[in-house]
Amino acid sequence: MTTRTAPSIAALEGAHDFPCPYTVKAFGPHEQSFVDAVREAAVGAGVAPDRVTLTMRPSSKGTYCCVTVSVPAPNAEWVQVLYEQIVAIPGLRTIL
Repeated sequence: MTTRTAPSIAALEGAHDFPCPYTVKAFGPHEQSFVDAVREAAVGAGVAPDRVTLTMRPSSKGTYCCVTVSVPAPNAEWVQVLYEQIVAIPGLRTIL
């Protein structure tokens, strides 16, 4: 299933006790520009660059990658802003 929207406020608040660490996985092209764009999306949503934890794992054929970004989330509304920032990245295939 491809997801391109943020979970609802109710779902986020039901699953998390904010403020808390929050993790998003973005799947897109295996290119440094995509990885950088995910990092910039978190910074653009208001996270200090030194508070962004990012890992990348390429697909078996190397065509795509999964970028996992972990950030401190102050509230559910902020998580929705983060999703909006990441969904706007060119080449995004799926966001979880």
